[in-house]
Amino acid sequence: MPEIITAIHENGVLRPINPITLPEHQTVRIQVLTEEPAAGCRIHNPVASGSRISQSSPSSGRC
Repeated sequence: MPEIITAIHENGVLRPINPITLPEHQTVRIQVLTEEPAAGCRIHNPVASGSRISQSSPSSGRC
């Protein structure tokens, strides 16, 4: 079943913002859609901003 999740890129790994329901070692296909940071948010690693997955619902308010 297709599912859209929001993740953050940290130390070379995409980490989901919320828990996901997948069995261990499940192979998935990922399409990376970047989000613009909210006004006033600082990006710690400019490369990381290109690795965030977008979600169609409003942002969670995190930077």
